[in-house]
Amino acid sequence: MDKSRNYKNYIFDLYGTPVDIHTDEEQELLWEKLALFYGYYDAVYEPER
Repeated sequence: MDKSRNYKNYIFDLYGTPVDIHTDEEQELLWEKLALFYGYYDAVYEPER
């Protein structure tokens, strides 16, 4: 019996991940890094303190 599966469709969550993950959105470092990342694309954000 062949246990490999070929899927034609994949379902992703709003974060674009194929698995269920948990993020700590209260972590200040996360928002600082996101602000830095978006700054590379001329979207300047200052993290709230």
